[in-house]
Amino acid sequence: MDIALVTIAIFAIALLISRISRFFPFRVCAVCAGVAGTWVALLLFRFFRYEVDDRMLAILMGGSAVGIMFAVDRKLPRGLSLLCKLLIVATGFGAAYALVLEHWVIGFSLVAAILIEVMLARIISRSGQGEGSDGTAVSGRRRDIEERLKNCC
Repeated sequence: MDIALVTIAIFAIALLISRISRFFPFRVCAVCAGVAGTWVALLLFRFFRYEVDDRMLAILMGGSAVGIMFAVDRKLPRGLSLLCKLLIVATGFGAAYALVLEHWVIGFSLVAAILIEVMLARIISRSGQGEGSDGTAVSGRRRDIEERLKNCC
């Protein structure tokens, strides 16, 4: 599959998601959805024996692993951030590697592990164990507002 087609697919999926995401009960990053949707489509093509460039598939999947890590990192208490980032990236790269090599059971098991890691991170972030800018314990909502104020300009 040509890089131009992959790029067009990313743009098309991202544009579609940006138009319909207002109807979702949760926030969706259109670019992330474009990248993830493209590599899922490439995996499906590969599963049905179409020729897919391993390198392109691996790059897209690795980008998703790093994107998930950054999304989770923003919601975690500082003390757990490094551990969670390492776990998510290592699991994501392992899943990408297994799926590129068509080790479906291992790959999808690792994808399930990532989902569990993300759910655990959400539980931790909702428990309000984060720290404010002054080092005191605050709720996740207050930390979110502080971050938005820092990044507003």
